[in-house]
Amino acid sequence: MTLPVPEIFFSPQKAIDELKNSFSVTNAVIIQLSAWLSCLTGLFLLSGRQATLGQFIFMVIFSALFLACFKTASALMMHLFAESLGGEGKITKLMFLLCYADVPLHFFLPLGLLLKNASFFWIAPIFMLIAAWVLSLTLKTLKSHYGLSGPRAFAAAAAPSLLVIAPLGALLTMVAGFFAGSAILISQIFHHMSLIP
Repeated sequence: MTLPVPEIFFSPQKAIDELKNSFSVTNAVIIQLSAWLSCLTGLFLLSGRQATLGQFIFMVIFSALFLACFKTASALMMHLFAESLGGEGKITKLMFLLCYADVPLHFFLPLGLLLKNASFFWIAPIFMLIAAWVLSLTLKTLKSHYGLSGPRAFAAAAAPSLLVIAPLGALLTMVAGFFAGSAILISQIFHHMSLIP
């Protein structure tokens, strides 16, 4: 199978099942890079910012490296959770199959061009729709590649997010509490010092 772009939109489970048996590493990498570039360019256009060509290229390269590290770490965690939930599969094949789950990210570029001056009120539902679409394709990929049921595939896909977001949120809350508490304490100390003759 070559680039399964129409099939991934209209019959994703069939396309993923076909890709599982015969996929091209080159096609997967091209789809992943073009999805990231479309997403980053669309988000940049929606933000309304301006940049020189050099700044934009630096932003794209830095973001691509960050996304590659994030994608590798999340694929590794999904693989570990999928296997602990009874699935069997190879992580390298999962990483390349997950590239096809990011195909909906291509829609950020036309959104950035069409909705450049739109309010966030109109853009937010479209963002959530694209995120749900990517999640749906990720779940179908996990179900097909590891042979998991729907709830187990959801647990394997959600676990990396919960393991990263929950501790990070707790850490940020602790840091914010520390600084807020320190500011209150220091202001109270200065307040009491000014009352002493």
